[in-house]
Amino acid sequence: MLSLLLTALLAAAPLPPSPSRWLTDEAQVLSPQVRPSLERRLQNHEHATGTEVLVWIGKTTGGEPLESFTQRTFQLWKPGRPRLDNGVVLFVFTEDRRVRMEVGSSLQHVLTPEVRQRLIDERIAPLLKAGEPNVAISSAIDALFTKLTAAPLEAPPHVDELSRTQWITLVVMVLGFAAVLLIARPELPRSLLRFLRRRGRVEGDGFSGGTPLGRH
Repeated sequence: MLSLLLTALLAAAPLPPSPSRWLTDEAQVLSPQVRPSLERRLQNHEHATGTEVLVWIGKTTGGEPLESFTQRTFQLWKPGRPRLDNGVVLFVFTEDRRVRMEVGSSLQHVLTPEVRQRLIDERIAPLLKAGEPNVAISSAIDALFTKLTAAPLEAPPHVDELSRTQWITLVVMVLGFAAVLLIARPELPRSLLRFLRRRGRVEGDGFSGGTPLGRH
């Protein structure tokens, strides 16, 4: 009972608001000289590719399990483009000494849990432990950009691309059928035109509206 109450209290804990920048350093561990250049790289990447990569550096989750905190925050922020779910957030907590990465569904085939954990274990955590946060975050950004540009987005289910492809295929089939028909029956357009002209003359001979005229 106590554990359930504790879980409920933690779930209700306030989350950080959606950031207005690509890089947030609430722990103030990055040097003022490096921070702007890292942010420009993240910004330029989104403008060039449409994939939003955010870096958020805080101090602690306040006792909430890391996975719960980052997942809830990711769902609140909804990084990436609408309907594409192509956002990435790198979370770093300096006091907890924990790092975690959350990824949208369109990128999970590239940044699998194994790939993410390997990036953290090999490229980020060792440099943070060595007291090199500037290099750690820069190296993480390099690794993420390399992975993200190596493979295209995996389209979420029920996107409009499939229906557009079907429409294009249908139009091509109809045009192809019409071309074959014209080759086999070159007189068909003239016959159709004569039919339409005769139909127009017949329909034009009638009366429309008014009261029928009687014999005087």
